[in-house]
Amino acid sequence: MVIAVTNRKGGVGKTTTTLSLASGLFRRGYNIMTIDGDPQLANLTSYLNLDTTDVPTLYEVLVGKAMINNKEIIGKEIFDLAIRHTSIGDFLPADSSLAAFENDSILAKETCLKWFIEKYKLDKTYDFIIIDTPPSLGYLTTNALAACDKVLVPSSAKRGSLRGVLDIMGLVSQIKERINPKIEIDGVLITEFNTRPGVGPTLLEWAHMQSEKFGFKLFDTVIRKNDDIDKAEMLGTDVFAFNHKAPAAIDYETFVDEFLVGIEKARQ
Repeated sequence: MVIAVTNRKGGVGKTTTTLSLASGLFRRGYNIMTIDGDPQLANLTSYLNLDTTDVPTLYEVLVGKAMINNKEIIGKEIFDLAIRHTSIGDFLPADSSLAAFENDSILAKETCLKWFIEKYKLDKTYDFIIIDTPPSLGYLTTNALAACDKVLVPSSAKRGSLRGVLDIMGLVSQIKERINPKIEIDGVLITEFNTRPGVGPTLLEWAHMQSEKFGFKLFDTVIRKNDDIDKAEMLGTDVFAFNHKAPAAIDYETFVDEFLVGIEKARQ
């Protein structure tokens, strides 16, 4: 199953959610590949302290060729050279070169990742492929949505962030009609939750009202705002490994369980 983690709004815990979901599933024994689809400096590849010098990355996978030691590499060999074995399972990294993809002239540009995953049967190789995306609705996000089965939308309970959910819903509707009929929004995960009385509960109540009004699912789990997330990422690890008793670690553990229950119900 391919999962795209996305929101047009930045700063909503999208990369943290990708990392935590991948780590939680990997520790439960699932065969996982995570794809970093965000060319920003503070991306998942950076959090994991991976060096992408002189090795292929997602960009080369998407364009279908790479130059390594003055030799052109094509096809599956690019993926085999790019893939890393990490603490969260297999990982396809990205760097700033990925930003060039938005302006490249490539045939069937919206479906490059979908084509690669299906041609080399990666969706059969892995139990879950999890794709992190940039905070935009460009070609990189479109590629993730065209390739995925389910969409996970992290969002704070604030108005601006939840408006980003509506933008994703609109794009998913277009992708479903034109490119990927199997795509579904799995749900919206509330992150950066402020537990202060009169603040967090009020915003969460408003989020539930928006969920009912616009017809999107809110996960029961909410992720509490927690400095241990930032500390873990500074050390190149996930919050579970940094402090499994941290509020965010407990919340993400609960979320992974809720996510799996929902997936199993959908399969029945």
